[in-house]
Amino acid sequence: MTMKIRVKKKIGHLAMDLDIEAQGNRLGLFGASGSGKTMTLKMIAGLERPDEGEITLGEKTFFHKKEKINVPTSKRKIGYLLQNYGLFPHMSVWENIRCGMGKEKNKEAIGDMVKKMKLEGLEHHRPGQLSGGQQQRVALARCLITRPRVLLLDEPFSALDQYLKEAMREELMVAIEDYPGMVIFVSHHREEIYGFCPETVILEQGKSLESGDTKRLFQSPRYKRTAEISGCKNISRIEKRGPQEVYAQDWGITLRTREAVDEKITHLGIRAHHIGMESKEVNCFPAIKEEEKDHLFEKTQRYRMGKGQVIRKVSKEDYRGDPTANPSHEKDSTLLYFPPEKLLLLRSDNDEKN
Repeated sequence: MTMKIRVKKKIGHLAMDLDIEAQGNRLGLFGASGSGKTMTLKMIAGLERPDEGEITLGEKTFFHKKEKINVPTSKRKIGYLLQNYGLFPHMSVWENIRCGMGKEKNKEAIGDMVKKMKLEGLEHHRPGQLSGGQQQRVALARCLITRPRVLLLDEPFSALDQYLKEAMREELMVAIEDYPGMVIFVSHHREEIYGFCPETVILEQGKSLESGDTKRLFQSPRYKRTAEISGCKNISRIEKRGPQEVYAQDWGITLRTREAVDEKITHLGIRAHHIGMESKEVNCFPAIKEEEKDHLFEKTQRYRMGKGQVIRKVSKEDYRGDPTANPSHEKDSTLLYFPPEKLLLLRSDNDEKN
């Protein structure tokens, strides 16, 4: 089922202008805080009204400014899982789930949902007596009990410690694996989006910057800002020198690329973990290591190249073979390798999206 969100809305200093079309049943909205992710969910749910545009799901129109259509929230059949879950603290698990049914009081359906969410034995507990994972399952059960067309998940792991997030993510995926509707998942964490959503829209200052297959977006972004948001630490302005050759102005080096460089390419990027130290015939350049930081499973190295710098990340296992691992090499020159197949050819952010 296809969802289309083509709307504009002014909220304070933020001018939202969205053009989103999702074909699958798992869509991620990814962007920094303040990019408009939660407001997008609220417009889908009918909690906020766009200034203009339309929102449709298949043949169902939720909102259409010109046709004066604005379906009430209660009739859109949308489940909305809030960041803090929104459970009623004075109600039991059973009562919280029942609230999602409105006037309908189907005990059998509630019982089935309790089993599906593995909440047996907790029916009479209140939220304060539950773990974070149990609270999430209660909130999800309340959303799903009405069989919604769309399930909105607004950063469901944002309040959790890192060590809990992975387990909770797995629990959530199991809980909705047979849900037939569309799930829209909001996050500003790359790992969550990458692991959960086959399709992603990247938002920036209220606009849909880039969208498509999630793996493609992270591996081969088209735009400079998309690359930055997705975690690329090394980006340089470029001058085209040939069909597959560019001069990286910020690093002072000429690089061979695997892909042809078209006239719209303005920047080049490479992810920190793709920079190697092999000796190759092309794309090998001297650099000075200026800083090294130790992390749990990897090391981050900062190298000086020309007037700029590059960041390299290396796992601790690979680090044992790093020729700069010896402190005596700290200020020595070493060769860095920029694999042609790992170079990102990027367009300017204000280039027309087509």
